[in-house]
Amino acid sequence: MKKVILFCSLLVLITGCGNKTILEDDYVVNTSGKMNCENQAEFYYSDGEKTVYLICLEEVTLIDKNGDMTLREFFEHYDTVEIPMDRFTSPLLIEAQLFDGGTRIYRDDPEKQYTSDGITVIQCQTKEKNRDYYIGPKDLKLEDIKESYCGKKVLK
Repeated sequence: MKKVILFCSLLVLITGCGNKTILEDDYVVNTSGKMNCENQAEFYYSDGEKTVYLICLEEVTLIDKNGDMTLREFFEHYDTVEIPMDRFTSPLLIEAQLFDGGTRIYRDDPEKQYTSDGITVIQCQTKEKNRDYYIGPKDLKLEDIKESYCGKKVLK
């Protein structure tokens, strides 16, 4: 019996006393912009069914009290892109919903300062079954979004 207790105690010491969450609920987003950008979407991450593209951004970093991780690292903790993207967009405001099947455009809430420089997230939901995501800077224009993403040509 002493060996079992000793083994369990050792296991707790090695693995830690509690489960560390992947990301605390109270986190902020830091974006690093790309120089000389022409609003071209570039591949960032895919789960095989849904793809995330960055527009005019080099990287997206999530920062909480335990440290920071890239958005890509955050995705790697899940089987699908949808779950972390739902969590990522939940503090954002829905600015518009398009009549292409339900594409949503999210923007940073200026009162809560969720991101360092503002952000735009496009969650595609087109009649053609495009369910990809596009993440870009706050200054993406609605007219450009309607004409340029969710099924349009992107850089690979």
